[in-house]
Amino acid sequence: MLIADETPAKLERLRLDVQALGHEVVATSLEVAEVAALTASTLPDVALVMLGESTAHALDLIGELVREASSPVIAVLATDDHAYVQEAAKRGVFACIVDPSETELRGAIAVALERFRSYAGLQGAFGRRAVLEQAKGILMGRDGLTAENAFAVLREHSQSSGRRIHDVASALIESNALLSRGAGE
Repeated sequence: MLIADETPAKLERLRLDVQALGHEVVATSLEVAEVAALTASTLPDVALVMLGESTAHALDLIGELVREASSPVIAVLATDDHAYVQEAAKRGVFACIVDPSETELRGAIAVALERFRSYAGLQGAFGRRAVLEQAKGILMGRDGLTAENAFAVLREHSQSSGRRIHDVASALIESNALLSRGAGE
């Protein structure tokens, strides 16, 4: 877990609570500028951001952690603040909890991890779809094929080579890029 807040005492209290649940706290941070480097170097499973004195500071921490996108972010509030929750949600938090008890903290971590797994799976699916569409576009432009025929060519090559269609599409994109660079020299 990575825990971020601007108040050292609150940071320490949450660190002890998280450790009591059996989680390892790999980093704590007070400053927005430190968060990206800490996230990259520690690769936390979850990041907890506490709302301290400054709403802007907490939202900046959330924004930086979400940009890193290596783990889900949970916003931790001392009191219910609907405007803050809405803004945190816009910035990409996976859960919000108010004055966390052991049960609430455990539940929020479980929910955030599951939502993040689903999110990562969707991102992967969208990425694979984009690769397939790009490869089809190359075949359509190069060979004058329809989208259906381009997909059929990729599928046939996949089956005959025993490779996944995504791998065939990726190889086509890479070879097309290499040929394009060679033609430009």
